[in-house]
Amino acid sequence: MGYTRISNSWASLKSPTRFERAMRDRDVNGNELAKLADVSPQVISNVRRGKYAVLREDFAQAIERALRCDSGTLFEYGLARDGNRAS
Repeated sequence: MGYTRISNSWASLKSPTRFERAMRDRDVNGNELAKLADVSPQVISNVRRGKYAVLREDFAQAIERALRCDSGTLFEYGLARDGNRAS
């Protein structure tokens, strides 16, 4: 039986404009991206609307992979849950 690892690392979206451009360039909508990244459509919606100050690092990595972006292109990694740099 599988399990979900709770991430201790967090990421923050660098630029909403860059995120939207990556989605347009790959010709995917929010629901399609959610399926490709194996996250809920609500996660994608919340990222797009800027509702998350930080996002679980594994979600951010999955989104970048789904959009065929290099790691760190869309998200800044290594943050604590409060959005500050992790020590």
